[in-house]
Amino acid sequence: MPVAGLVGFSPLPGGIGGVEVVLSGLLVTLAGHDPAVAPAATLLYRLSTLGTFLVAGALAAGVLTALPGPSRPI
Repeated sequence: MPVAGLVGFSPLPGGIGGVEVVLSGLLVTLAGHDPAVAPAATLLYRLSTLGTFLVAGALAAGVLTALPGPSRPI
């Protein structure tokens, strides 16, 4: 089974949870990293990739809510 198939079992958006487990396992198995360091490296990687989009989305939402919208009759 391909690694992408293993990640697909996570019901959460973005594969959160499944990606971290598989990536940590790959770092230990294929790259030979210390099993105590691999999860920390994985979480730093995921925080940097997903965190960027979270910050950009929060900024966009803040700007869009601060802008005046079209007036609507009640």
